[in-house]
Amino acid sequence: MHLTASYQLHLESYACALGNVYTFGPTFRAEKSQPSKHLAELWNVELEMAFANLEDVSNCAEDYIKFLCQSVLENCPEVIKFMAKKVYNTLWDCLKSVATSSFERIIYT
Repeated sequence: MHLTASYQLHLESYACALGNVYTFGPTFRAEKSQPSKHLAELWNVELEMAFANLEDVSNCAEDYIKFLCQSVLENCPEVIKFMAKKVYNTLWDCLKSVATSSFERIIYT
C-alpha cells in the first residue's frame, strides 16, 4: 500500500514486473472548488499495462466496463430496481445495452 498523489507512480514499475496491473482506491482533491457539491474524495480505478498500444488499452477498458455492467445486472437486481424507481427509470435497459453492445471508437484527428 502506498500513499502518493497517484497510484500510477508505483503501478508503472509493477507493470514492468507483473504485466497488467490495476489499483482501486480513494483519491482526494486538494484544490478549492467553487461548486458546493464538488467531491473532496472519490474512488477510481487506475490501470497500467506493460508493452500495450492504444488499441490494447481501449479493448481492455471496453471489456472492463462491459464486465462491470454485466456483474451489476447479475448480482444487484434489487439495487437496480430501487435506482430505476427513484432516479433513472431505464437503468436496467441502459446497463444491458452497455454490457452487450460494441463501443464506437473515434480517432483524435
